[in-house]
Amino acid sequence: MASVKPRKNKKGKITSWGISVSNYPEKPIRQGGFRTRQEAEAAAKYIEAQLKPLKKLRKQISSKYTLLPFHIEFEQWYIKKKSGLDPSTIDDYKNVKNKIYEFFDDELLINITQDMYQDFMEAQQKNTKATNVKLNKKIRAFAKNAFENNKITINFTTDVVIKGKDSSKKIKFIKGSDYKKLLSHLNTVDTLFIEIRLMLILAATTGIRYGELCGIRWEDIDFENKTLHIHQQWDYKKGTGFKGLKDPTLNQSDDQDIKERTIPLSEQTISILKEFHASDCFVPNNNNRLFYKADCKAKVLSNNSFNSNLKNILNTLNIPAITAHGLRHSYATYLASTGTDRTHLQYLMGHEDYKTTDEYYIHLHKDMFDGNAAQIQEDIDRLFV
Repeated sequence: MASVKPRKNKKGKITSWGISVSNYPEKPIRQGGFRTRQEAEAAAKYIEAQLKPLKKLRKQISSKYTLLPFHIEFEQWYIKKKSGLDPSTIDDYKNVKNKIYEFFDDELLINITQDMYQDFMEAQQKNTKATNVKLNKKIRAFAKNAFENNKITINFTTDVVIKGKDSSKKIKFIKGSDYKKLLSHLNTVDTLFIEIRLMLILAATTGIRYGELCGIRWEDIDFENKTLHIHQQWDYKKGTGFKGLKDPTLNQSDDQDIKERTIPLSEQTISILKEFHASDCFVPNNNNRLFYKADCKAKVLSNNSFNSNLKNILNTLNIPAITAHGLRHSYATYLASTGTDRTHLQYLMGHEDYKTTDEYYIHLHKDMFDGNAAQIQEDIDRLFV
C-alpha cells in the first residue's frame, strides 16, 4: 500500500510531492521531489509492481512453513544439523541462540531484515571483533541454509559490517635473562611440590599449551631419545576427557591451528620426570596421565592455580608476571634469539604456517631495535660527516 503526500513551504504552497510504499517487514520505501501528484502516483505504482513478486514469495513461505521466532529456528537448525558436535561446541551454539533471543525477543525469522541484523551486530561491540566474526559465522551458516530452503526471502547476513574491540595485544613473555633465572630456580628449588615444579619446567622448556601439558601420558615420553610426543590435549576446563589439538574451546586466539609434533627434552627434565614417577606425588590413573587430581572438577590442576603458582615464583625472583601461555611465548622467543631456524621453530610450536611463528621474531627484533636505537642514530649521523 502506498501513500502520496504534498510537500509544502512555510507559506503553505505545494512545492513537490512525495510517496511512501509499504515494504513490511522492511522499512517503507520513500521518495520525493515529484513535480505533480500524477508523477508521484505513477512512481508508487511502479515500485509496488516491483515489490509484488517478493510479497508473493513471502506469502508462499507463510503458507508453507509454520512461522517461528528467529531464536527457535536457529535452535532447531543447530540441533538437527550439528548433532555430531561435542557438548562444548553445542554450548557455543546455545550461547548464540541466547544472544539472538536477548536482542530479537520472539521476532519471527521471516521478518528479520538486513538493517535489523546490522543493529544486532552493532549491539555486540562490547565484544572483540574476533569474537563477533565467530558469532556472525555461525548465524551466517544458519541464514544461508534458511535462504536455500526458502524460509527467508533474503540472506540478512549479507554485507553486514562487523565491529568490536581491538583484540590485538602485545605478546607477554619474559626475556632471555629472566627466562634463564626462572629455569635455574626451578631446577634447584626444594620448597615446591614436585608435581608443580615439573609442570612449570615442562611448560617453560617445551612451549606446549596448558591443555597439552595436562594431557601428557607416560607413553608420550621417549626416555631413551629424550622426546615428548604431543598429539592431543586434556579438557582442563570441564574434564570431559581428551580433545584434539585444534579444539576451539581450549585454544587461545593465536593458537587455533596446531599440529602434532615431537619436542626434545633436556637432561634435567628427564631426570625430574623419573623422580616424579617414583614419588608419592604421582597418582596412578586410568588414562595414565602424568598430572591427575581426583579432587578437582577437571581431574587436573586448574589453569588459575597453575598461573597463581607461577606468579608467586616470578614475584619472588622479581620477574614480571606472565601466565602459562606466556611461558609458551617465552620459550619461542628464547629459541628465536638463539638463532633457531624459522622452519624448526614453526614445527616445535605446532603452527600451521609461518605467520604466527614470525610474531616471535618481530617482537625480538623490535626489542633489539629499542635497545640499540640511539646507537643506530649515531651511526647514521656519522655518514653525513
